[in-house]
Amino acid sequence: MCIRPIRNDQDYEKTLQLVDTLWSAQENSYESDILEISIELIENYEKKRWGIDFPDPIEALKFYMTQKDKNFDDLAQLVGSADTTLHLLNKKTPLTTAMIYKLCTQWEIPAECLIQPYDPAQ
Repeated sequence: MCIRPIRNDQDYEKTLQLVDTLWSAQENSYESDILEISIELIENYEKKRWGIDFPDPIEALKFYMTQKDKNFDDLAQLVGSADTTLHLLNKKTPLTTAMIYKLCTQWEIPAECLIQPYDPAQ
């Protein structure tokens, strides 16, 4: 297998096909290394080509909660209180480092989604 940079949409499509064939590669194998590198190449190309950015952290959190059947009480338990959760979801208070750490480790939300700057007043 030859890893090549993604320079155009045709390279992009080929790399997507490669990822598809390697998706079930055994962990810590040569194929899983190629898969990981290919995914990084795809993400970099997408960011350059389409300017895909992470969503607002609170919107990402709300989306995650919807997708994973988490509710207000689940989040309140994680961040400490219902009052904090209400302020957080209404963007009246920002996410703290401790909250981000818990959301990453316990709910497996990527840190990249949660550390994006946002205006709590909006």
